[in-house]
Amino acid sequence: MDANYSTPEFQIFLKVAFENDFDVNRITEALQMKPCHCIRYSESGYTKAAHEKQPGAWWYCYPSPTGFERNWTLQDVLEKFFAPLGERKIEMPEGIVKENEGRVALAVNIFFEHEALPEICFGGRAMRILNRLDADIDININEDNES
Repeated sequence: MDANYSTPEFQIFLKVAFENDFDVNRITEALQMKPCHCIRYSESGYTKAAHEKQPGAWWYCYPSPTGFERNWTLQDVLEKFFAPLGERKIEMPEGIVKENEGRVALAVNIFFEHEALPEICFGGRAMRILNRLDADIDININEDNES
């Protein structure tokens, strides 16, 4: 690897969506984690182009909605992301999501320079949590071509 390349950057979101007026603040209380976005279905807006109703939402972001963590492996970042989510903590939101017909997604944003592609793998703990939440995984890979 050429030493002139920058370390890739990661940003991870855990997104929970509801098509009903479930009180999304219950997730904040259950996890004791401050979300970066939290809105009930009745308070959410509509898309501009199609005028479709937006879901109620609870989002948690690591390291922040405007920040990125530099690392060569996704697994290292996922370990930090999931560190606050112990097995007992995940049981409450797991039940809430299922009872209220919510949808869960893990969104991973990756930025890297040409030829400096990071290792993209999910370890067992992350996969067990995502499986329990019946979560989808969305990976957005962005190559910086300006180098």
